[in-house]
Amino acid sequence: MSLTILSDETSIHLGRLGGLFFYDLYSCPTRLWLSHKNIDAGKDNEHILLGKHIDDTTFKQERKEMVFHGFAAIDFVKKPNGMEIHEVKKGKGEHPEPHIAQVRYYIELFYEMTGKEATGVIHYPMVRKTLQVKRDMESVMADIMKIENIIRDNCPKPSRIPICCGCRYEEMCWA
Repeated sequence: MSLTILSDETSIHLGRLGGLFFYDLYSCPTRLWLSHKNIDAGKDNEHILLGKHIDDTTFKQERKEMVFHGFAAIDFVKKPNGMEIHEVKKGKGEHPEPHIAQVRYYIELFYEMTGKEATGVIHYPMVRKTLQVKRDMESVMADIMKIENIIRDNCPKPSRIPICCGCRYEEMCWA
């Protein structure tokens, strides 16, 4: 099976498929739906600002952001023993599923764009922890189908989950 994230077929159904969609898929389907509809809230959210600060102040020597416009902004890429896609995250790595899904997507996108195999590394600088991620095309395809099902339907009803505290859509969902 061949994955083509950048295909016309994918674009017709999903628009530009960004890494945040994969993060939101595993965090909150309501947030995924709102984000896809270009409903944006809380750019001055303290959690977003803290995440940007951590992103801007860690791994300064490594910083060579790789951008696939409209699809991904990979924090940095290294070539120690092959290509490694690195992402820096604010959390403590307690619930890594959203981060893993996002990095798996970046690995697959990188492969599609360059033809080069890569692995991923997620960094949690607040707790000095890393997590390794391997390429998994089948999981990315399954995630794309889940994303498509969510955004094709009506907005999912919000449910109170831990990520709500501090979410940029918190007031919209719970006001």
